[in-house]
Amino acid sequence: MGIHPSGSMKRLNTAQKIDKICNLLLILCVSAFLFFMTIMSFLFTQRCGREAWGEIENGVPIYQIWDNPSYHLAGILLLFAFFAGIFRLRARIGDRMLQGFQIGIALTAVLFSCLIFLGGQRTPINDQVQVYSAASLFNQGNYVNLTKGGYLDMYPQQLGFVAYLQILFRIFGNENFAAVQALNCLWIGGLVFMLCRILNELTMDNALRLAGSLLFLFQLPLFLLNCWVYGDVPGLFFLSLAFLHYLRYGKDGKRQRFLFMALSMCMSLIFRKNCLIGILAMCIAMLFRGLRSRRPAMLIAALLVLLLPCGVTKGIELYYQQVSGHSIDGGLPASMWIAMGMSEDSSNPGWFSNYCVPLYYSADCDRDAASQTAVRDIQAKLSLFLEDPVYGVSFYKRKLCTQWNDPFYNTNFLIATDGESRGITGCLLALEDGFLLSFLSVFQFLNYCGLFLYCVGPARKKYTDENMLLIFFLGGVLFSLLWEANSRYIYPYILLSMPLSAIGWAGIWGKAKASIQNTMAKNTLLFTGWGKHN
Repeated sequence: MGIHPSGSMKRLNTAQKIDKICNLLLILCVSAFLFFMTIMSFLFTQRCGREAWGEIENGVPIYQIWDNPSYHLAGILLLFAFFAGIFRLRARIGDRMLQGFQIGIALTAVLFSCLIFLGGQRTPINDQVQVYSAASLFNQGNYVNLTKGGYLDMYPQQLGFVAYLQILFRIFGNENFAAVQALNCLWIGGLVFMLCRILNELTMDNALRLAGSLLFLFQLPLFLLNCWVYGDVPGLFFLSLAFLHYLRYGKDGKRQRFLFMALSMCMSLIFRKNCLIGILAMCIAMLFRGLRSRRPAMLIAALLVLLLPCGVTKGIELYYQQVSGHSIDGGLPASMWIAMGMSEDSSNPGWFSNYCVPLYYSADCDRDAASQTAVRDIQAKLSLFLEDPVYGVSFYKRKLCTQWNDPFYNTNFLIATDGESRGITGCLLALEDGFLLSFLSVFQFLNYCGLFLYCVGPARKKYTDENMLLIFFLGGVLFSLLWEANSRYIYPYILLSMPLSAIGWAGIWGKAKASIQNTMAKNTLLFTGWGKHN
């Protein structure tokens, strides 16, 4: 009589197969993209022109600059030397010492951000002006921005950040954007500390934890964002906090962490609607975990993480709808953003082209009518891509490169201030086109290379909780292909991938070190044997 596997065992095997296939697809997709970007970043750099920012209606000029390969090779050698120096101190780096260093790194990030802020102010432009002026008007009981065709009628996703600005302006005075910029310095310090803690959850090696944490101090675009009166920095802080709780749940299994995840995601979505990609990445990761462990509770937890933030943002819309008396219908339809992301009306493929607002106005602010026009434009563009696939491939190649190969991530215009640039800001301005561009270009190349090394490592054959960061990264790639293009939009995916990049480089450094030691040992034996023979 044969032994037949139970139904639960069959389900487990099926779950394992699904898990393995999905993980393989994830690694293949991310690795292919990283291989492409590693080559592109080795060959050339994209730089957004800041000199015409805010003056060109149809976008920002982007320049392609060919790189010096010797700089990238020198960067690899310097990185290996950096790891060698830190790892030599491995035995001396205890948990308390590491924690002290990471707190110091976060405080250094705050200090550096403050020095940039104090070095000269940058008056907000474009959408920044709209959100802080709307918050000031709301504090005065004026809700004109919610009327049909108003800014917040078209972009209701900004209401959460506007509410945040309202609170700050009541404390520090209306249109006091300097207070927002100063507070961003603290958000940046908190974000750097969260990144350090995430790295701590990914590896038990204190030397690697310290080395990776120190690399966060080279993220100049992050420090420049302190002058950006927008929800990018605080939204990213709460997103990283949610990711940290998820990684910790994988170790301690405390169910209250689901609530912390949901609340952190609520805050991140309030500040920045694009954080929805992070929420979806976490939910997918939780479904993977539930599939592996056969725990239906994980499905409930995933729904909590997804529905609570969406419910809170909807609640904010309903609140402003109640106090203003104006209906909030969802803003510009997604089809318009996708259509703009497929256009080449500007100098750059898929970048801002002033497509949406004129179309919305021409449709008499009718969302359905505007959406129908956008859908027709999408269909026409798809037909063009099918008729000329070479052009289609070229279009999306250029769209990816202009976003993902800009080492400043469109923050370089923040270096220039309205008045005199002082102190460190003046130094950055003087070095922008020379040393800074070359340094950040090399750093970007090293990050892509490290991520690729991480993905092709042997540990990636099995799905782990840390692969949630890869899901988030892949979500960013897909979003950048589909939506309006801008290199600033993809910076969150770059920043949160850095811990994985550090792990990737540490792995290849360990193998290189072992190979060198083995070679030296063999040569020593050969030399000793030859000497004895003679």
